[in-house]
Amino acid sequence: SVDVICNKIFTSGTNVLNMTLAGLNIDTLEKVADRILKSRKIAFFGSGGSILVARDAEHKFLKIGVNAIAHEDMDMQLMISSLMKEDDLGFAISHSGNNIKVLNCIQNAKECGAPVVALVGPGKNAMGRLADYCLNCAAEKTMFRSESVSTRLAQLTIIDALVAIVA
Repeated sequence: SVDVICNKIFTSGTNVLNMTLAGLNIDTLEKVADRILKSRKIAFFGSGGSILVARDAEHKFLKIGVNAIAHEDMDMQLMISSLMKEDDLGFAISHSGNNIKVLNCIQNAKECGAPVVALVGPGKNAMGRLADYCLNCAAEKTMFRSESVSTRLAQLTIIDALVAIVA
């Protein structure tokens, strides 16, 4: 029923937010906020549902005067990442943390000397190992696949926290 579906979705979202907060490394979050303040530009990288989080982050950071960019086109992301400088910040968003295209962007940014943040799902993954700063989101498996709407909610909430800290 609609009532059961709504209860399950809302409960899942609440659970993921509580689990994400419980596992959030506040020291790392503070370091990321400080790095954002010191950066000339933040370039967000992601694909699929994660690019939606990146676009939301771009919008929110621009609203508070932080130079941010998030392109949906992967070729543009690759070009942007290959032109980064040491005073820029790469910010990768991926539920799995193993998306090869986003990993290529991280590698480009690091080769240019730019530090990288990874906002990823739980567990060990390539982005978390490669990034200078790793922020983890909890996840709950759903009937719609492991990357649930609740995970995106946790990603968006971490972005909201960073925006508030930076502002």
